[in-house]
Amino acid sequence: MLMKKFTLFAVAIATFNLGFSQKKADTDLLKKYEQFELYQSESQLNMEGEWKGTEIQYDRTGSFITAKYDYEFNLEQDGNRITGTSMIVDADGNYSEMNLRGYVIGNKFHFEEYEITDEIMEKFNTIWCYTTGELDITSSKDKVELKGPLDGYSSDNYRVCDATEVTLEKVSGPNVVQSSSEDITSTLASIDDVVSISSYPNPFRTNVTLEYTLHEDANVLLEIFDLRGKRIRTLVNTNQQANTYQFNLTSDDFENTSGVYLAKLKVNDQVFSKQFVQSK
Repeated sequence: MLMKKFTLFAVAIATFNLGFSQKKADTDLLKKYEQFELYQSESQLNMEGEWKGTEIQYDRTGSFITAKYDYEFNLEQDGNRITGTSMIVDADGNYSEMNLRGYVIGNKFHFEEYEITDEIMEKFNTIWCYTTGELDITSSKDKVELKGPLDGYSSDNYRVCDATEVTLEKVSGPNVVQSSSEDITSTLASIDDVVSISSYPNPFRTNVTLEYTLHEDANVLLEIFDLRGKRIRTLVNTNQQANTYQFNLTSDDFENTSGVYLAKLKVNDQVFSKQFVQSK
């Protein structure tokens, strides 16, 4: 269905739904998934359906909760490509509906909201934000959830919004794995058992290290994509033995620009991913 949040410093007049026209994001920060280079015809996990939960907003220090919102996704899937809508609603009934897009890569959902299709905001000096991020797909007991922090950009001038974190539970649609809930848990666990990938520091300024561990010999492809979803580097394309591997990259490898990057790691037939951020 949909999702959004406020930025507390935006200087926009409240927007009403009377005569509202769609508002599309015009920034590379929210065009990561326009391209199809991340597309695969098959996916281990099925995200289609309705997800409901909450989005929590923090102050700028990240120490205190400043607001809580009802938050929803309504997703469709083609291979590993996801399209759909999000909706966010505050305690006063203000809301924003947006179009979103992204990809399922391994056990993570990478997405961005890129177009407001309807909204009401009757609080002065408040505006909804486009959100984007990498959410973990997790399973516990009889439920499957999307969890993780999100980055936000104001819908008037794309300034950074206050930090948020979401938890969404799948409430309708096909099983994430076409079998029992116990198999969902084991499937998600098996993805992590094959390999783990990390980046540090994250965000980084001048240097970043990508690291992954193979638990068995495998054919490995490691690629880096920029914030437009275009492949910019292939770091590995060969057979590797079970071991831990590191790649140290500098800002020069990323044309010395700030932004979001995606490491896509393919190990035999399984795909894993990690987003990392360069900041100035």
